[in-house]
Amino acid sequence: MKCIPSSYKTRKPRDKVFGIAKELKKIHREVVQNTTNSVTVVAVLFASIAFLAIFNLPGLYLRDGPKAGKARISNTIAIRVFCLLILQPCSFLLQLSSFR
Repeated sequence: MKCIPSSYKTRKPRDKVFGIAKELKKIHREVVQNTTNSVTVVAVLFASIAFLAIFNLPGLYLRDGPKAGKARISNTIAIRVFCLLILQPCSFLLQLSSFR
């Protein structure tokens, strides 16, 4: 009976494990890169929609009179409630996130 060195017996499974680990790291890098790209695209789309919403208020604009160019919704309670309940907490959270 031949005697096989113990280092030879343990080296092959170890090499397989390292190969599998290497492949998993490669797959993980690809997944992270794809996720980053997807999140970036969604963030850009969301920011562009939010930017457009700032300048396009609902209810159109007044065309005649001394208040021409002013948004029709500007004097309503709905826009004031929106500003108080939505915009101020969002700006507060953005300020908090900048203090890292």
